Amino acid sequence: MSAISMTIAKLPVFYKQRNFLFTPHGHITYALPSWVIKIPVSFLEGAVWTFIAYYVMRFDPNITRFLKNYLMLLLVNQMSSGLFRFIGAMGKNMIIANTFRMSSKDEHW
Repeated sequence: MSAISMTIAKLPVFYKQRNFLFTPHGHITYALPSWVIKIPVSFLEGAVWTFIAYYVMRFDPNITRFLKNYLMLLLVNQMSSGLFRFIGAMGKNMIIANTFRMSSKDEHW
């Protein structure tokens, strides 16, 4: 959820660069570097959570299940990070983005 506030804080820079035609392909050249930078952090977070789940809580010691769980946590981390960056970019304001975040979280409960 911290990606929402960071995305909103970076939006004025994006709009300024877009208005001066500094980014030739718009959103892709702006979003791709931030996604690539966050990949190593996702690997580290997935490793920490998988280690906690498998060795501290004594789950199945089979290495294939360990790697499947690690891959699943890695993909879920990337998906949730992208979702919250999308909500921040679509909201363009912290109040509106928090409304989107709360409505998407509590909609099906």
